[in-house]
Amino acid sequence: MKLKILTLTLITLSTLAFAGLPQAEEEPKEFTPEIKISSNITTILPQIGVRLEDKGENISSYLLNKISKGEIHLNNNIDISLCGETTYIIGVGTNQYQYAPNLQYAISDTKQIVNRVEENCKKSKTYVLKNASKKKILQTLKDISKKVSKKDSIVFNFSGHGVRVKEKDYLLTSEVNIKNSSSWKFSALTIDSIQDTLKRMPLKGAVLIIDAERVTN
Repeated sequence: MKLKILTLTLITLSTLAFAGLPQAEEEPKEFTPEIKISSNITTILPQIGVRLEDKGENISSYLLNKISKGEIHLNNNIDISLCGETTYIIGVGTNQYQYAPNLQYAISDTKQIVNRVEENCKKSKTYVLKNASKKKILQTLKDISKKVSKKDSIVFNFSGHGVRVKEKDYLLTSEVNIKNSSSWKFSALTIDSIQDTLKRMPLKGAVLIIDAERVTN
């Protein structure tokens, strides 16, 4: 199915500069994510080139208070359903990196998102992966694939380093060598590969919450 891309943008008002009058300073734009919808999979991620903060302005902090009544309530009246008969919640948070700068708050950000989704879905099964390897993440997805049914949903949250190379978005696990991109196929995950894995599962729906930069290295 052809990928549909919705980019949410808030419009800020600025005062027009009239002759002889000083122009008012433009109000800062609110942080907004990009939303991609393909079949029954919704991906929420930062816009390309946007820098995220370890503590402060990032996808997790933006979404946390927008989750209620089993949905994510975004601007422009966009509501994204989270819950299935059983909701499988996978939270991947990476603070410690062997070959990249460490983070302080990725794991706590993931836990907050996981807890908020748990609070809003009646029946859930949760997997929190801290500083996990690519192998561990893929094994968790494989194990869940054997349990899910057409009435179930998956919420997958990644919080950690990310990078964009040749129009492909990589999520960096703790073992990734940031300076050796040829090794990434063994240690990094692409967002596309996670989406493809979920598409092969019999699901009511899936939501990917990607709290990682899409900035060219």
